Amino acid sequence: MHPRPLFIVGLLLSCTLAGVLTGCHATDSKNLPRISLGQLKPLVDLSARKPKALLLIDAREKADFEKGHLPGARNFDESFFSKTRDPRIEQFEIVVAYGDDADSSEAKGVVRKMVELDHSDARFFAGGLESWKRAKLPLETGPGQPLPEVSYGARQ
Repeated sequence: MHPRPLFIVGLLLSCTLAGVLTGCHATDSKNLPRISLGQLKPLVDLSARKPKALLLIDAREKADFEKGHLPGARNFDESFFSKTRDPRIEQFEIVVAYGDDADSSEAKGVVRKMVELDHSDARFFAGGLESWKRAKLPLETGPGQPLPEVSYGARQ
C-alpha cells in the first residue's frame, strides 16, 4: 500500500479520537441547541407565573449580572456544573444560558457542559443581553435568586 493513504487514514483516526476524547464533536459551538429572542420572551413571561417552566442562566461576571440581567435569571457559570446532573436543575422544563451577545463563550460553555451531562432541555440564547436590550425589554438588577431546593414528596 502506498504510504500517503496510510498517513491520511491515520490523520483522520487521530482527529476522530481527539474529538471523542474532548467531546468537541457533539458539543461544537455551531451545533449547540439555540433559542431565539422570539422564542425566549414568551418563556420568560410564562416563568413569572410558572417558575419552574424556565431556568435562565446568566453566565456573565457577578458584577455585570447585578448591574442588569434578564428577569428571573440566575448567575452562575460552567464551573457550577459538576460531573453529574444537579437535581435542582432537573426541576425546570427548559434551561437557557446567555451572555453579553452572540459570541458569549461563557454561555456557550454552560450549554456545552449541560449537553455533555445529557440535559436535552438546554439552549443557548445567541442574542444575549445585547438583543434583549435592543428590543427594549425589561431588565432586573441586583443579585439573583438561588436555585430552589428539591422537595422530595411522598410517592403516589
